[in-house]
Amino acid sequence: MPIQIPQLKKVRPLLGWLAALGAVLFMANAGYNFRWIMGQRIDLDTPYTAINSLLLGAALLWIAVRLLKPPLESFGSLAETVTETPVKWRIVSGGAASLLLLTILTNHPTLKFLPISQHIQMAFFTGGILAAAWGLGGFRGLRIQKSWAVAVLIIIMLIGLILRLWHLNDALHIMIDEVHFHFGIIDLWNQSTIRLIAPMNGIAAFPHLYSYLQQWTVALFGADLAGPRMTSVIVGVLTIPALYALANVLFDRRTALIAAAVLAIFPPHIHFSRLALNNIADPLTGTLALACLVNALRRGASRDYVLAGILLGLTSYFYEAGRLVFLGLFIVWGGVLLLTYRPRAHRRGWLLMGLAALLVAFPYYATMLNTDLSIAPRLTSEGIRPYYLLRDLGLEPPLEVLQRHYHEAIKPALFHTVWSPDGSRFYYGGYTGIIPWYIVPFFLLGLFYAFWRMRSAGALLWLWVAMTLFGVSLVVSTNWTARFVVLFPVMALLIAVGLRYPLDMLAPRWLPVWSRMLIIAGLLLAMGTGTIIWYFNEHLPAVNNQIRVNYDYFDAIDRATYYPKGAEAIFVTNQLIHTPVLDATISLRRLKLPYTILYQEELLLPRVSALPRDHILLFFLEQDDAISYALIARIFPLQGPFFSRYTSVPHERQYALWVYTPPG
Repeated sequence: MPIQIPQLKKVRPLLGWLAALGAVLFMANAGYNFRWIMGQRIDLDTPYTAINSLLLGAALLWIAVRLLKPPLESFGSLAETVTETPVKWRIVSGGAASLLLLTILTNHPTLKFLPISQHIQMAFFTGGILAAAWGLGGFRGLRIQKSWAVAVLIIIMLIGLILRLWHLNDALHIMIDEVHFHFGIIDLWNQSTIRLIAPMNGIAAFPHLYSYLQQWTVALFGADLAGPRMTSVIVGVLTIPALYALANVLFDRRTALIAAAVLAIFPPHIHFSRLALNNIADPLTGTLALACLVNALRRGASRDYVLAGILLGLTSYFYEAGRLVFLGLFIVWGGVLLLTYRPRAHRRGWLLMGLAALLVAFPYYATMLNTDLSIAPRLTSEGIRPYYLLRDLGLEPPLEVLQRHYHEAIKPALFHTVWSPDGSRFYYGGYTGIIPWYIVPFFLLGLFYAFWRMRSAGALLWLWVAMTLFGVSLVVSTNWTARFVVLFPVMALLIAVGLRYPLDMLAPRWLPVWSRMLIIAGLLLAMGTGTIIWYFNEHLPAVNNQIRVNYDYFDAIDRATYYPKGAEAIFVTNQLIHTPVLDATISLRRLKLPYTILYQEELLLPRVSALPRDHILLFFLEQDDAISYALIARIFPLQGPFFSRYTSVPHERQYALWVYTPPG
């Protein structure tokens, strides 16, 4: 017979409160010990102190949840009925025909050479998608929510916009692998009939759709770095309400506002929203797709299933991570729900969602299957680990193979989220993990709170994290931040959960809800202020130093573009210059700026004497190259040296510019 302890009910709240307090303190200690210290190595300096605190904090959080049984605003079952709307098959057929025609014009051996304007192709693409959505019932009953939360959300979006626009052109005045998209824009200008769905090139094997959008922001905002990057700014800001929509249907309005605010000030999301890369589009389309799916499951509207399918199909047209991760999430998480609940009423909605996704994604997959590339070219070229993993599993003990895979692939990816810096030292750089150490405690609290309340919402968030990390572990360089962009929304959402729900357990019952939100607002204000100061005053200067191993030739050609027409740039250097960056910069600004690259040992007197004297010559020399300067100055009267007008470019990494101006 079990022993009855009636006094336990009286002390239960106190014990739960103490456990919650202990969880917060241990997670805070874990975050502090996850600070990256210069000189550390991932393979040698595992932060065991942080890991032990994390485990203790997770255990105490479990005790607190068991004792206090806090509510978690999350759907625990599917809607019993689904509001069905009739399908207008004629309109759907018209949309399908439009997308099929675009596919044929892109891939048919003869028709792909027809001079079809890119704008007409975009009309086929968008018109086909809109017609499919309309015909399947995706726009029926849509309403814009009107509440105080929407006003707060708009303020949050404005803050996010300001942070992403601030010194967009000059705070990081260098190309961060953006040259592919610059050439994408140039190709669209030079070949007005280029096929939009066809891959841009063999390396950046993405459709031209992102560059198509970028050419409009270049037309509106200029052809310097800010022009192409403005598309990413817009996409990044739109992801804020997308996350709000997902958090609102997964949890509630308060959690959604906190998540939106976190994403608005989240440093890596700010960073990739300021680069002309299509990585930032994955979180927008994928997060919206999940929001529509969850809304359909909760409220039973076939309209939301259709929109979820449309948005899922759109993930195919940007960076590869979104295409793979969100498709996997839909299949795995959705499959679990179907097997668990067996909702007969939802079957039609799932079929409509699948049809919508297939219609939208069909042009991409049909086009890629018609090329020498795979349907996942980045994974094919970078994902060499599965080959060796499968080979070793057949030759060595499986436990040893999996242990080696963990240490070589999973561990760097896992630790990069909270501890170790960007391994590329290029895309994000700096000396921190993806999440700054002082935000890590909230992330860990949210992560394990969701785990201990593993309902549908917790399962989705954990799957999102786990599937992304597993996918990253299959490619080379598993600690490059550019591969984690698809994770940023779920990271912000888990941070929001960690901010809100532990506070609910610690706050006295008599404390009103508005005061708790006021405390969280204060934490967000402090977190945001510190993060913004750190990002612009510490992180970006560090990145500017890291990425310029040699002299900055982009800054040099940028300076050259401001000289009058007819000038010629001459680089005298022994360092490698990636000429596509020079070509893209010149072409995007629609200039005719000839340039010559001379190695220092080639700079002999006859070679200098043969240079033209009838137009402006811009000599870019390494700052300590006195020999080349003396040789050139014997022939040409020079003015200078001149340096960059951008303070973000380290002076010691700038070419010295000496200018020859012909007399008269």
